[in-house]
Amino acid sequence: MRSLLPPKLRARRASLMAVSHNEKIIAFCRVLMAATTVAIAVVDPQLPSYSPEAGYVVLASYLLWSALLFWVVRGEYVGQERLGYFSTATDFAWIIAITLFTERGATPFFLLNIFLISSVSVRWGFAVSLPVTLLLAALYPGLVFVSGLLLDPDTFTSGARSASSASCST
Repeated sequence: MRSLLPPKLRARRASLMAVSHNEKIIAFCRVLMAATTVAIAVVDPQLPSYSPEAGYVVLASYLLWSALLFWVVRGEYVGQERLGYFSTATDFAWIIAITLFTERGATPFFLLNIFLISSVSVRWGFAVSLPVTLLLAALYPGLVFVSGLLLDPDTFTSGARSASSASCST
């Protein structure tokens, strides 16, 4: 199959087998998860909380990013070592952005966490997935707390207040 890239970029292409089969599966699963996340957000009647328009833009951007990353992995344009670290770091950034804009609606926060933990585990094993899991466990309450202080206290803390008031009334 002939490459669509200009000759200068073709020369930079990583060697064959530079990207493992696991990395290709992770990239494909990321696209499936992103597409599912967008579909759920569109179908769910409850709008994303902070800024619904921005929430849909963030989710669609994540889908486009996932498709681009899949294209890069399938074409083996980069080596596996750099790709794993880079995609893990960007997954953390996407989790933060998506959580900020979809907190009250159909939030994919836990789905994204499970995906990130699974991909890290497949890449580097339990020794790395345990600290990532602990970081993600601390990320959610920290993110909600900081977002409540900086962005919109009613949006990010009303769910916690209503849950605590419901438990006190019983």
